[in-house]
Amino acid sequence: MACFLGRHRGEWEYEGADSCHQVRVCERCGENSHRGPVHQPGQWGFMEEHFCDQVRICQRCRQEVKRRTAHDFGPWEPNDSGSGGNCDIICICQRCYAVGRMTVHEYHWEYVGDSCKQVYVCIGCKFQSPAFPEIMRHAWDNWKLNQAGGYALAFG
Repeated sequence: MACFLGRHRGEWEYEGADSCHQVRVCERCGENSHRGPVHQPGQWGFMEEHFCDQVRICQRCRQEVKRRTAHDFGPWEPNDSGSGGNCDIICICQRCYAVGRMTVHEYHWEYVGDSCKQVYVCIGCKFQSPAFPEIMRHAWDNWKLNQAGGYALAFG
């Protein structure tokens, strides 16, 4: 009954020494089943010197079975190619010399002129963060009792 449902029994074996296709003979009914390819990938290896493309070659059939790019980036360093106030940093691949780029801002709140308005800006390049709206921060330090018995801010 199991063979009728496609549940054959038997060990899968490769069709040949350099083939990745497999065959099995059912122990119950003798029917041949085929599957494949079932590759046996080797270690990752670089395709060419000074390039970062890597491949895995099947150890049986010698076909390329996987491909990837694997850079060997050095440390992140300031990008000195721009003018002062540059928040860009770069890293360079030690193998193919590809350049990775990233911008890193260091923000703080800063008053705008003589007003009480503050903006969240980068210390290095003065980029205003879109994540934080402008805010008003008043300096309430000169409170005095007024004639009506309440408190008011005294200027000057």
